[in-house]
Amino acid sequence: INFQKNNLNYSYNQAQRGAALAQQNLDYDDLYKIPGTEKTADATIRQVQANVDSAQLQLDYTQITAPVSGTIKTKSVEKFGMAQAGMPAYVITNSDTIQASFKVPEATFRTFSKGQEVVIDRNGNEYSGKIVELDNQVDAASGMFKVTAAINASGADLVTGTTVKVTTRTKHVENVLTVPVDCVYYEAGQSFVYTVENGIVRKNTVQIGINDDDTIQILEGLDADAELVNEWSSNLRDGLEVEVR
Repeated sequence: INFQKNNLNYSYNQAQRGAALAQQNLDYDDLYKIPGTEKTADATIRQVQANVDSAQLQLDYTQITAPVSGTIKTKSVEKFGMAQAGMPAYVITNSDTIQASFKVPEATFRTFSKGQEVVIDRNGNEYSGKIVELDNQVDAASGMFKVTAAINASGADLVTGTTVKVTTRTKHVENVLTVPVDCVYYEAGQSFVYTVENGIVRKNTVQIGINDDDTIQILEGLDADAELVNEWSSNLRDGLEVEVR
């Protein structure tokens, strides 16, 4: 009986040590092994999802949708061909909306704003419109900035590729002194006009402002009631006696 009792005690102690070891292994799995496996699995899932998203993005790029409705006028790509960066695949025109693109220097570009009114002239026919796009990237070839305007005209009036004249206001002033552009002359970078005082021609140095096709602003150097010479002659000079007709 004592021998069997000793064997049982030994077996009991072995079982206790085995239980303690098993608990240690379980604790290790809970603290280290299982969380590490979960993190590895999560990282694998994220990587697989990233591959799925990338594949979906590439698939989305294979489907091209036109941003506007209209008629295709030109086509720059063919089936199984390679698309060229910066080159439009198709040119679509809308019979109800015509756009005019033009380029201007930076100083003029800075005066423009979206919604600004423009006038398009084609062979004497004028059409109104508004600026709808201002490209802030300078053109490397011309050094100018591209502006796009939407024109109130149909495709029958203005055909794609047509060259037109664009007019818009860049600056304006009110209640200022102006004279005809043809009355202002220039010499050594200085502007001047000729006036008549008591039958004598006087050369008046003036400071000019903005101008359009017909008139130019006078900032300094000329009175509003001055009598201006508006006909050019090679004999005009300061101090010349003249008779006003």
